[in-house]
Amino acid sequence: MGAWGVGPFDNDDALDVVEAISVRGDEVLDDVFLSALDNEYMEAPAGSAAVAASRLLLAKLVGESFDEPSVMRALAKISSRAANLNIPKAIEATTAVLKEKSELFELWSDAGEQDFAEWKRQTTRIVDRLTNLGQE
Repeated sequence: MGAWGVGPFDNDDALDVVEAISVRGDEVLDDVFLSALDNEYMEAPAGSAAVAASRLLLAKLVGESFDEPSVMRALAKISSRAANLNIPKAIEATTAVLKEKSELFELWSDAGEQDFAEWKRQTTRIVDRLTNLGQE
């Protein structure tokens, strides 16, 4: 049984992208965001990866740290330059996750009102914070 929770790193697809960045570095970011935006309908794995990558970018840009060692390893592999360059793609991909043409949106909307509201709140907060950083 896989991991599944409302947080940006609380599922297997998110953990896979964290691991990929830990191993291959920030070159993974382009692939993650392009994959999420590649089709009219966004599959859950691509959406989860985009949310996780966006949350990593945000953490890098604001200097946040996490208790999870794998997330810290991934953060160490993202350059500030790559983080700044990927803000627009991260905003676009994560915003798309929050729309009805997203499998992740559908899954969470079926998961119950409270979980859906919390997932949506956390994901929207990532978009809002990245948007504010992109305007500075």
